[in-house]
Amino acid sequence: MATIAAPPPKAQPAAGPAARPNWIQRNHFWLRRLHSLTGIVPIGGFLLFHFYENGAIFYGAQAYDKVSSEARGIRYLELIEIFVILLPLLYHALYGLFIAGYARNNTMAYNYSRNNLFMWQRATGLIVLLFLLYHIWQFRITQFWFTHASTGSVMDTISYVPVFVFYIIGVV
Repeated sequence: MATIAAPPPKAQPAAGPAARPNWIQRNHFWLRRLHSLTGIVPIGGFLLFHFYENGAIFYGAQAYDKVSSEARGIRYLELIEIFVILLPLLYHALYGLFIAGYARNNTMAYNYSRNNLFMWQRATGLIVLLFLLYHIWQFRITQFWFTHASTGSVMDTISYVPVFVFYIIGVV
């Protein structure tokens, strides 16, 4: 009696390195290094400056407004914001989303601390990205067309409890 052979199983879509486009696969090492570098140097440097600038509020509203207006007076500020902050941030965000998109979280099958850290790194990255998009919209884009950030506008924004909680989560 002849047996009928079962058809071969369908190939599952590739995940991980095999799922990446060819150019990205060849240059993945350098793209990851650039991703790390854009997260540390320009974004980290700007974040330190931003904390310094916002820390002036501890000396009062006048001190904050003075530091804020001095920061707006930096020569070539728009070019610096575009080439030193925005473009590295944009690359870091887009490539981070790409990495998170092909990453396979297996915390349910393998509940190890490294797997959990891997998953939380991607989750917190998405939270920070949402926070940055809101923050940039609120204090850079809308302020560009209307007024510049001052103590009053910042206090008005964070006076709403949900926004304040979102800012606490985003900063942490």
